[in-house]
Amino acid sequence: MSRYLLAFVLIAALAATPSLSQAQEPGQTEEQPAETVEQGEAAETAETEGEAAEAESVETELVEGNIFTTEDGTKYYVCPVMMETGPVEKAPVYSDVEGTRYYHCCPMCPAKFEEDPEKYIGGLVMPGNVFAVDEDGTKHFRDPVSDKEGVVGEKTLSIDHEGHRYYFAKKKTMKKFKKDPVACLQKG
Repeated sequence: MSRYLLAFVLIAALAATPSLSQAQEPGQTEEQPAETVEQGEAAETAETEGEAAEAESVETELVEGNIFTTEDGTKYYVCPVMMETGPVEKAPVYSDVEGTRYYHCCPMCPAKFEEDPEKYIGGLVMPGNVFAVDEDGTKHFRDPVSDKEGVVGEKTLSIDHEGHRYYFAKKKTMKKFKKDPVACLQKG
């Protein structure tokens, strides 16, 4: 066979064979076009977006570990490193540890916290009976025994109970709370 005849036969054979972009999958009829590269890329993009949405839903399942809520619904954090308090919406940084989010008062705190989270979590005490916080950070409490209101200051009486700090208006109410904190907290 001459080279020309061989080339002609090869060209004819290729023309009769479907191209790679039109190849049929097993079980596919002629009316169903094969998946194109663009469709494949779209499917991969959808899978990636689905994974991103799934990752977001995992992120939204985090528990907030160092917050308390005032009567007006505002959430406040207590930085586990510096023990500073601020509104969650203005927290500059946070750390996610084992499914719990901890807010911090400054960019230096997350690194310290993440080195040994148990050290800081173990010492974290959240306000138990603070019902309001002023813009200047002043905390207002309601005595859990007498319901008398006061402002938290350096000399305010307090007791820590089960990870919360409770403030008192008088020694008498603090002593009563100390004898039976569960009963005092259930009265309300």
